[in-house]
Amino acid sequence: MRRRGFWGPCYKISFAVQLAAAVLAVFVGAVLKADPAKVGGLLGDVFHLVQDSAWWLVVAIGTAGLLAKLACAWIGPPWVWDTVQRMLDRYREEAFEIVAGEPVHEHRVTIFKHSWWLWRGWRIRSSSPWHWRVPWSGWLAPVARSGHTTQQSAAVFLVPDDADNVEGVAGQTWACNSVVHVKDLPDLANHADPEQIAEYAKKTWVSEEWVKRRIKDHKSLSRELLGIPLEVNKRRWGVIILDCRRPGAIRKSAHSWPTWTKLVPFFLEELLRRA
Repeated sequence: MRRRGFWGPCYKISFAVQLAAAVLAVFVGAVLKADPAKVGGLLGDVFHLVQDSAWWLVVAIGTAGLLAKLACAWIGPPWVWDTVQRMLDRYREEAFEIVAGEPVHEHRVTIFKHSWWLWRGWRIRSSSPWHWRVPWSGWLAPVARSGHTTQQSAAVFLVPDDADNVEGVAGQTWACNSVVHVKDLPDLANHADPEQIAEYAKKTWVSEEWVKRRIKDHKSLSRELLGIPLEVNKRRWGVIILDCRRPGAIRKSAHSWPTWTKLVPFFLEELLRRA
């Protein structure tokens, strides 16, 4: 996840660079109006140097400040993502029927953000070995996840303009802009025959090659998934994906589940608006 780990310090450094650039810009502006001869001494020499180098100092300070501002905007305030993380952890407790002793990472809530550009997007699309997709095809990439493990996820899903070719439950949730629930998926952990692989791929809108790769790489495959669309500023922003390895773990309580599917996206929208 790009919002965890060293991204917090990166935000603080970028914010400090912004402040430093603003202070330096004011200083250079003041020096340009000063008369070094009246100042004299070492300070006068500094003023002379600044005035002689003003053109590139202004460019350098402006560039540094702009890049720092863009970095802060891309990363988002750490307090926002810390709050999102706590909310996802709480959502996990309420959304799943968790048996005592089950590992945290077997019941997850993940936020995927939509982006038209993805730096690692130049790859062979999973549904066809001959179908290439460029980085600007449209993607859903993870930005936050409940728990403290499986945070270094590289899972991305294709969501191109041609909606018939979206990938995964995340892609279907994005394309349909509605809740998508997939349950009773085959157990491929211990034994997977071709029919089970084909069934899993069909029900989750991925290719059989993608499923086989997951099995070969000893990656877990969820038994139940639920996707919820997520809007920010009244525009589609991404999706929330709930996944678990035990079928039936997602709560079906009629009085609480519909409430959570509406309230959680609402509160997340208010937080992500600030990110």
